[in-house]
Amino acid sequence: MFPIEQARGVLDAFADFCHTASDELWMDPVLECDAAGHRKVSFVLCHCGKPAEAEKEIAKIRKFGTVLRDNVAAKPWVVVQSEYDADSPHGRGYYMAGGRVTELPAALLDHAIASIRLPGAELAKISLTQHGGAVTRRSDDSTAYASRAARTAWHKEVWKEFQPFSVGLYANLNATEANVRARAAYGENLERLVEIKTKYDPKNLFHLNPNIVPRAAG
Repeated sequence: MFPIEQARGVLDAFADFCHTASDELWMDPVLECDAAGHRKVSFVLCHCGKPAEAEKEIAKIRKFGTVLRDNVAAKPWVVVQSEYDADSPHGRGYYMAGGRVTELPAALLDHAIASIRLPGAELAKISLTQHGGAVTRRSDDSTAYASRAARTAWHKEVWKEFQPFSVGLYANLNATEANVRARAAYGENLERLVEIKTKYDPKNLFHLNPNIVPRAAG
């Protein structure tokens, strides 16, 4: 965890490190605000390589800023997967959206930092999750998902300024948006997915997320 006052430096360092980090390292810097209005930068990471290599790369992340809390440790994968479940309890009425960006320009980072400081950001999070690595070396048509490269009012207003940086949608985070284009999420794989949807779900039972609409009968 880093202080919010150092957010720009931490995110700049993260953007640079993305170009040289190993495939075994996954990073997710999160700007967040608790219910009391306290802001922070939580830098979530997972390294699935050799311990010695993990220590080298994690040491670089620790130099991104002044570390306020550090609970990085070797853990079983099941623990890693469930570690943050308690941060998202049932009943809060979550509202999320996400897009894909190919770089982290200064304007995007500035908007992210300014947004988490706005009134109405209580319980909000802005996550700049790193994608890439080995999965980007698979062809787009090798899987269904082609691309690998709070308060609702606050969220909707903030998201408007993020959209120009986005080259598509992250399907799991846009289920509540009306008229979301499936093409933006699935790319050239959409036609293949429509055929599968028509065969196995002709009545469109599974219709959430950017919806793949089955072909009409006949």
